Amino acid sequence: MNILQVSPAYFPAVSIGGPIYSTLSFSEILEKNHTLTTLTTQQGLSEVQLPDISYNKPVSLSKNHTLIYQKYVGPSNFTFSFSMIFWLLKNAANYDLLILQGVWNFPIIISAFFARLFRVPYIIFPHGSLYQETVFLKSSRIKKIVYFLAVKNMLKKAKWICFTTKDEEVKVKEFLQIPLNSFIVPNVVKSSDFAQLPERGKWRKQFSIPSETILLLHLGRISRKKGIIFTLSALRALLNKGFDVQFLLAGGDEEGYQTVIENKIRELNLEKVVHFTGLLNRTESLQAFSDSDIFVLPSLSENFGISIVEAMYCGLPVLISNQVGIASDIQTHDAGIVFDMNGIEDNLEKALEKLLLDPKQRRHFAEQGKIFAQSQYDSPVLESLINQLLQSAIL
Repeated sequence: MNILQVSPAYFPAVSIGGPIYSTLSFSEILEKNHTLTTLTTQQGLSEVQLPDISYNKPVSLSKNHTLIYQKYVGPSNFTFSFSMIFWLLKNAANYDLLILQGVWNFPIIISAFFARLFRVPYIIFPHGSLYQETVFLKSSRIKKIVYFLAVKNMLKKAKWICFTTKDEEVKVKEFLQIPLNSFIVPNVVKSSDFAQLPERGKWRKQFSIPSETILLLHLGRISRKKGIIFTLSALRALLNKGFDVQFLLAGGDEEGYQTVIENKIRELNLEKVVHFTGLLNRTESLQAFSDSDIFVLPSLSENFGISIVEAMYCGLPVLISNQVGIASDIQTHDAGIVFDMNGIEDNLEKALEKLLLDPKQRRHFAEQGKIFAQSQYDSPVLESLINQLLQSAIL
């Protein structure tokens, strides 16, 4: 099968977050048995990476996978590209299937338009961008206009809308109230990427964190929806009770939200126990997992939670809110602690205190979490499901 994958950002644009790595692993499965072209833009690339980009020039990533960059202009969250229009007009009809990684960006909308024009089936992976909370989080007025002008019809005409969890499927359908052909495909998170962890200690040494101190970890974008504020409040309460605990915030700032976090840290007098690493590459992220003891994600909305699976692969017990897409599965498999967002501050504090007081329970969740992650989200497990998806899309 000849497949065109359209993604506004692609690896190594790691500032975008977890979906960059998941899309990379997904692409590796596609290129095993199919010819794959990935059409992308420079979105998410750093100033250091940009000079190495050649636009509208095919780059061979493997025997069956070609990457093509098209330059966007204007706002980075829309990635409008003149050159992409002409490329799709010339080439889109030559593919058997289009895979669209996103919803609200121009490359996705225009690709779906040409797919319908040339009668090529297409699949959409929303990556959590259709949750009601996500739609109204920012640019909601603009999104409403774009939705009625283009996105609504684009979704209805897709061969499949691929949700990562049942939670995402149910909530999006209840919110949109339109007919959607849905298929559940969890994010691919390769266990082999986490098979060898660096020696514990680098970040602890850098921030003067004693070896016996319990280190909480947030890994991912620093944004409002991640619920970091709640972890800070719980941390203050635990310190007041005499617990030896600190907090590592690993990830890039999203739209200046780190300033809000820093203000809260000063308000709670946590300057000496909360540490920022900034945006990390894969090696640095592994070091953050290695140096930490408990992974915490009190997210307000999360379609999947790739960093949770990564933490489980790295042997960390995970503590997450019930608004995370994989929360119910984690509960079912006893692979971590899930707390209710109603009464969040009290619930989070109690859950953390429970783990801090019980090393045996921390080890239990670490072991169960790793088993659960490998059985549900590893490449070999999901490969047959993805191939089933592709075959059904062209029937």
